[in-house]
Amino acid sequence: MALKPDELGPYMSFLVARVRDDANRNDILNQIVDDLEDVLDDDGDEREFEERVGPVQDGSLWVAGLWYVRISRPGWYLGEDERIQDKSNHLVLVSRRDRHVAIHASENAVRERIRRRLDETALEGLSGLQPIAADLLAATFVEGPARTLWLSGIHRSTSVRADSKILVGPDLRDALSPLGDQSYFFTAARCLTELPSLPRSKSTIPIGVSPQKSRVWAGSARSWREFRDRTYAVLGRLKNHDSEGVSTATPLPILAQPVRDSAVVSGPYDITVVDPELLKADGSLDEAALEVAERWAYRSRFDVVNSSGASFEADVYVEGIAIGRFAFNMEVDACKRAKLQVDPREILCDDSDLVGEALRVFRRKDWIKILFDSGHVFTSSLLFTQQFRDVVFGNWSFQPITRKGFNIAKEKPGNGSQLDVEKIGAEKSLFSWVQLHWPPDNIECVAGEAQRGFICSDDGSGEIADFIHFDPHLRDGRGLLSLIHVKASSKRANEKREVSCANYELVVAQAIKNLRSLDRNNLVDRLEAGQDRVVASACWTDGDHTGDRAEMIEALRGAGERYDRLVVIVQPYVTRTVYEAVQESIGRMRVNGNHATAEIRRMQLLDTLLEGARADCRALGAELLVVSDDK
Repeated sequence: MALKPDELGPYMSFLVARVRDDANRNDILNQIVDDLEDVLDDDGDEREFEERVGPVQDGSLWVAGLWYVRISRPGWYLGEDERIQDKSNHLVLVSRRDRHVAIHASENAVRERIRRRLDETALEGLSGLQPIAADLLAATFVEGPARTLWLSGIHRSTSVRADSKILVGPDLRDALSPLGDQSYFFTAARCLTELPSLPRSKSTIPIGVSPQKSRVWAGSARSWREFRDRTYAVLGRLKNHDSEGVSTATPLPILAQPVRDSAVVSGPYDITVVDPELLKADGSLDEAALEVAERWAYRSRFDVVNSSGASFEADVYVEGIAIGRFAFNMEVDACKRAKLQVDPREILCDDSDLVGEALRVFRRKDWIKILFDSGHVFTSSLLFTQQFRDVVFGNWSFQPITRKGFNIAKEKPGNGSQLDVEKIGAEKSLFSWVQLHWPPDNIECVAGEAQRGFICSDDGSGEIADFIHFDPHLRDGRGLLSLIHVKASSKRANEKREVSCANYELVVAQAIKNLRSLDRNNLVDRLEAGQDRVVASACWTDGDHTGDRAEMIEALRGAGERYDRLVVIVQPYVTRTVYEAVQESIGRMRVNGNHATAEIRRMQLLDTLLEGARADCRALGAELLVVSDDK
């Protein structure tokens, strides 16, 4: 039987590599297919090689491959009857565009063995290829909206925090928490990516990438033509970025970032084998490898006996058996890959198979995780630091509150904490500013338009918020619900104001306490329950006073669940002038390495407070906006 390329439509999952400069590009496909037979015999399973494909040229893409049948014993069968066998057909395809190569292997475990072969030093076959640097792959394919992220933690395993997690959404850059996600790095990402060589209607597709594993995937192929065209386009994008020298170690800067210098690493105290659930996520483990991974992950122990910097010796035990003492030596290369070399120092176990298994485990790049007292973590062939990075809360809106004549030190009309409902909008308190000017022109409305939507106050004991605003026409007709919490500045407009965390603590706590009212059913229930209160008459529709909540309640009932949610804090203490001056000081501190001033430290505290509140809001599908004075 002759296997023809146009009869093929494999899943588009590839190892990507580059032909080494001193290797023969024109003959590399033949050499790789020759080499594959050795790789396929590597695990002891019986394989029957049925047919080679190519090399053939299809357009500007060269393709070669190998069809084989894998014969194995079912995992459930422990006997010796040779009649009980599993037979599965598999394909390896190698595609080349100029010097860039994509290798598809339908058998996942084979893909992992091929990847390990790329690190060898020969210049023929698979060793004539070099893996694509992780920074280049990240820059090439982690660029558009991130639809799926696979995250792994560098923190110590604890019951209150996930060791790993998978996130799915329209653009996960907005979903990552600058505080809570600092201790995770991404092992893989799936982003919307533009491939210019495809027809315009099909040029933007979701492409997955695992930079450390040199793996790219682009979904199922419904035909050979689709496989060929997408493979060509993927290699073309990679070629262009490679030739332009584009790379990035920080495509998702919120997450943990690798470090280059192993000289600052010291004090190893916890060595583990990564949970097999993480290792098998990409399907690269066969049943035998999974059994080994489970044994070492759940029933092994490493006792550090001495260390020097990032290198150390450890006594190794598995299932209570002392295997021996091993030396773990680490260094970081120019591509930020941390290379761990493990050598036996003293073998105590008589079981040579178990000793060999230990050495194979130590040589698997992704299996070992090491924590250091210096605050560093080695995992997935990368070295990370666990140092907390100060975050910047950037969702400020500076409004002309003082310039429009409002008193930033007066929260509401009335005496003290007692609200005079009838004077809302008639005098110059912050309550009046909200009632007259929310939402401001530069946030949701077009300048010069009359106020639209429904707004009411719920000020008082057990309040929902100082104001609730709902406009069913905003956000492309989805609607926007805003819970607005107001706090007066502790200083007047003519007094000097610096950064102050204390001015925001109480109002932030009030906002977080009432997040449950972002749900319209909860909100309607509470609005109805408070209709007998005096403040219930503080209601306006499209700027006109209505005197009760009926119209707002009716609008909320008919809104559906697609509306956007916004939590607003109006606290005009920090002015635009002060905020911008502090940000300039922070920029100079980072460039010059200066110590933080008292003002910068106060800003860092305020950023942390607000970013923590923002994470709570985002957990319920809302955004946080802080409104201050444009002065």
